Amino acid sequence: MTEPAKPNDGQIILYRTPDGEVRVEVLFQADTFWLSQKQLAELFAVEIPTINYHLKEIYASGELTQESTIRKFLIVQREGKREVAREIDFYNLDATISVGYCVNSAQATQFRIWATRTLPQPICEAIPRATPRHSARIEYTNWRIA
Repeated sequence: MTEPAKPNDGQIILYRTPDGEVRVEVLFQADTFWLSQKQLAELFAVEIPTINYHLKEIYASGELTQESTIRKFLIVQREGKREVAREIDFYNLDATISVGYCVNSAQATQFRIWATRTLPQPICEAIPRATPRHSARIEYTNWRIA
C-alpha cells in the first residue's frame, strides 16, 4: 500500500464519513490538522458544549497542554452586510484524536479509522503518543500504523 502524500501547508482536506453524511473541511498547517470546536462537534456528531467539556477534561488531566494543541486563526465571516474578523481557537490532530476517544461515538470511530488510513506516516506515528490513556481502545479498534 502506498503511503499517502503529505498535504501542502494551508491546504484544506475534506473529510467525509463512509456513508457521506458528515463532511468537514480540515485545515492542514505546520505539519498537523486544525479544527475549531464547531468543526469537532460536526465531525463527532455532538454539541459544541460536549467538545468543550472533553477538551477541558483533557487539559485538566495533563494528557495534553493547551500551548501545544491550540492555535488561533483569524477567520473572516459575514455578519449581516459587514465582514467581521475574529480570532478562533483551532485544535490540532492530537486534540482531535483525544476528543474522539472521549466522545466514543460511531462517527468518532469512523474518523479514527480514516485518519490512520489517510494521514501521512509522520502524522500517524504521533497518534498513539498523543493518546496514552486510550491505548486499550486503540487496540480494540484495530488501529494499525504501517
